[in-house]
Amino acid sequence: MLGVYCRISQEKVEGKDRSINDQRLLGIDCAKSLNLEYKVYKDEGVSGTKEIKDRPAFASMLDDISDGEITHVYVFDQSRLERSPETRFVLKKLFKEHGVLLYTNNGLVDTESDEGDMMGDFLSIINQYYARITKRKIKSVLKRNAQNGKAHAKVMPYGYMKDDNGYLVIDRKEELIVKEVYAKALSGVGSSTIKNWLVEKGIPTRYNKLKGTLTTTNKYTGKKTVKDKKDIIWSDKQVQDMLRNPIYKGKRKWKNEYYDCPAIFTPTYWDEVQIQLAKNSRSKKTGKNVDHKYLLKGLLECKQCSSNYYGRKRPD
Repeated sequence: MLGVYCRISQEKVEGKDRSINDQRLLGIDCAKSLNLEYKVYKDEGVSGTKEIKDRPAFASMLDDISDGEITHVYVFDQSRLERSPETRFVLKKLFKEHGVLLYTNNGLVDTESDEGDMMGDFLSIINQYYARITKRKIKSVLKRNAQNGKAHAKVMPYGYMKDDNGYLVIDRKEELIVKEVYAKALSGVGSSTIKNWLVEKGIPTRYNKLKGTLTTTNKYTGKKTVKDKKDIIWSDKQVQDMLRNPIYKGKRKWKNEYYDCPAIFTPTYWDEVQIQLAKNSRSKKTGKNVDHKYLLKGLLECKQCSSNYYGRKRPD
């Protein structure tokens, strides 16, 4: 059986590279030409520099190779498979042990001769170097965008949008909602109550206006949860993030630096809201920091809604 491995990294999801579907179709064509059955493995939004354990589909394919299910592998090019000499070492060993043949868009890859093996090693080092250079360039561009007042985030803070020239500007419709949220918080209304108000009013979240799905990962178990963006509702955290984000007073944070941007509130008003939030926090009896480390923290979840269970203890 032919394993068709497809991967696209986060910065290339916008279509600057071969799409996942293109890679899949080319792999299927390869399977047909070899008269083999096939199985598709897809890692979307995953860098080839990541460790094997952080590439679920890739790890699954390696398991199937170990089990003898996969005897041939197709990838569009070597950089889809790996951008790390360490990962290449694992692949070479596994492919050799199980006699796996590797195909790319250029045909069968020579993995037997010394010359072919050396070329593969060389390409792996080049791919790793290219990934590092690309990452550095992207960081430089994003920083320059922030300095020049341009938008670069896929999901911008609520109340802001990108104009026709790519600059960060205030969304006048959402601005009214932001002002209402801040006014409620300043009057002592808590985040949960504000969240309920937003939900009851049917006010769409930032994600509701976007297509596709949102994947979250449990940091304790690694379990991934996929939600349709149109179904994401307001949460306490979204409200708190809005109330604490300095962008609304004209200070946009990028990494550890702040850059001027269009402001919805004066710095004085924003600071008053922060003081009120601190008062609200002190007056609450719940929400204190957990001072006991439970063994099953993050590992137990509700079967109905997938929310995490947390341990509590009484004075007695």
